Amino acid sequence: MSKHPTQKILDYAKKHGATSADALHIESSSTELSVLNGVMDEAEQSVSSGIGLRVIVNGCQAVAHTSNLDDTGLNRLAEETVAMAKAMPKAKFAYVNENWTKNIPDLQLEGDVTSIEELKEYALKTEAAGRDHKDILKSDGASASYGHSIITLSTSTGFHHSYNKGSTSFGCTMLAGTEQAKERDFKYTSARYKEDLKAPDYIGQEAVRKAHARVGSTTMNLGQVPVIFHRDIAGRLIAEMLGAINGDSIVRGVSFLKDKRGEQIFPKNITIMDDPHMLRGFGSRPVDAEGTETKAMHLIENGVLRTWVTDLRTAHVLGEKSTGHAARGLSSLPSPSTSNVYMNAGAVTVDGLMSDIKKGFYVTGLKGRGGEIATGDYSVGAHGFLIENGIITKPLHNITLAGNVLDMFKTVVAADDLEFTSSLTCPTLRVEGLTVAG
Repeated sequence: MSKHPTQKILDYAKKHGATSADALHIESSSTELSVLNGVMDEAEQSVSSGIGLRVIVNGCQAVAHTSNLDDTGLNRLAEETVAMAKAMPKAKFAYVNENWTKNIPDLQLEGDVTSIEELKEYALKTEAAGRDHKDILKSDGASASYGHSIITLSTSTGFHHSYNKGSTSFGCTMLAGTEQAKERDFKYTSARYKEDLKAPDYIGQEAVRKAHARVGSTTMNLGQVPVIFHRDIAGRLIAEMLGAINGDSIVRGVSFLKDKRGEQIFPKNITIMDDPHMLRGFGSRPVDAEGTETKAMHLIENGVLRTWVTDLRTAHVLGEKSTGHAARGLSSLPSPSTSNVYMNAGAVTVDGLMSDIKKGFYVTGLKGRGGEIATGDYSVGAHGFLIENGIITKPLHNITLAGNVLDMFKTVVAADDLEFTSSLTCPTLRVEGLTVAG
């Protein structure tokens, strides 16, 4: 049996003087199409294949990539990458994993194959459902896509593994209101297996419903009031924490959480997990990008910050073991990245979250950066709805939310509507201490 290209290029790297090396191969294919007013608008298919090589020569390292996978191309890349490494200064940490895992689970990531005919049917049915809705102004189109990848990692220390990932998505954007005062919104669904997709009728009609609900939006200053983040965007709040517990941020000392490990930063009933072994998960991975074992772990347990998220390099600097969170692209060195992150559901309904709010803001969309990683200061654009006496009343836009992430974390209350739709999933969340300004 012939060697895989990643194993071949490691042989070439060793021949040219590499002390150690690892190679990542990604072979991807995708199909995307869009329809508008019941007619196919665009369609595109693409295939790519490339290898990223990292070599270490006596503590100096370099990384490069190529799409030329014949023997000549692999040999040339290995020779050039070794030459680059020899010209580099010694790295503070350059290491190919010697303690790689043999525990590699099957996580059902390959998914179903979806043909272009099926994608077209998804898009047409989704748009038709939206166009049939009584509140529609017009369609802004529907789209559907299917992607598949084969990921292979090999190291000079003996690790070699390949796994497949695939997913299908479709959605649409719809407009409501009048030509003089129109609003647009979108809805989509994505899954590894077609049986887990939402129905096209639901997606199309929900896009119109969301757009229609925003018709007549205005702006206003509310001051400091309770704010509720819809579950579709509540993960953006938790993303502020993920950036701050990333090993790179901790090593550089730029995180507002750098001194908070072991401390309670959320209420005691809040737990946040990172689970790379979630079956069919969007962020699932059987092994990390350095060959380290992946496993589920508490990021927040009963409100307490339990861990940083590290790869071999950042863990070494911190004097710890890697948490198995290395990720990398073909042209980049490994760096820490989470897998499937989710917050536990609460015990209260969304209506219950807002039942005691005399005046507040229900956020359904966010725009802008968010928090400063060094300080936790938070400022972001938003749209959503005014809450008055426990019920949603009028749509609001051009709103600015401002506060501090740590203050928000301390007041989080989670609803019971957790639904796994992405690699970062939260139920609807209520927070205090934000200033809402028009």
